[in-house]
Amino acid sequence: MRSDGNAATRLAEAAESARSELPAAKTTRRSLPGIGRRGGAPTHVEMKLTRPEMAHVGRPKIGRCRQPGAQTLHGARAAQRCNGANPR
Repeated sequence: MRSDGNAATRLAEAAESARSELPAAKTTRRSLPGIGRRGGAPTHVEMKLTRPEMAHVGRPKIGRCRQPGAQTLHGARAAQRCNGANPR
């Protein structure tokens, strides 16, 4: 599926939809029929996600964003000091 841009887009859209739905619901279900092919036959994905599962799946992405985010904030604070602003 990684080499199929359409499948990757559908998967990303389903993940975003699930992420936005989970704060209001304990579980969500996603069905992606015909998302890929295996051995010439169409592959279907059907998933039920809970809040803890979604948090577990998203944890690596959050971890990868932490250091660049901290560096950006540090740089912004340094720029404020150089410009004479009073950072908090």
